[in-house]
Amino acid sequence: MLDFKVKKMTEKNEDAGKYRNREVPIRMIREIRDVSGLSNRDIAACIGLSYVQIYDIERGKYNPHLSTREKLGRFHQKIINACGRC
Repeated sequence: MLDFKVKKMTEKNEDAGKYRNREVPIRMIREIRDVSGLSNRDIAACIGLSYVQIYDIERGKYNPHLSTREKLGRFHQKIINACGRC
């Protein structure tokens, strides 16, 4: 019985981590849009994704792969530096 409870608690913690990890790209996209005024299509063109992927990431419907997260992070950093917010 104790093993079952431990397993259940572990599963809940793993699920919470999955959703928390989705928040990072969502915040990056929203901050890029707020700071620069770029549209989903503009962001997608700069990163090399489709605008539908950007839309789905922003809505939390798609959890991007590590390579996509890295592209998004590099672009986010460029935009923030260019706009003077550090």
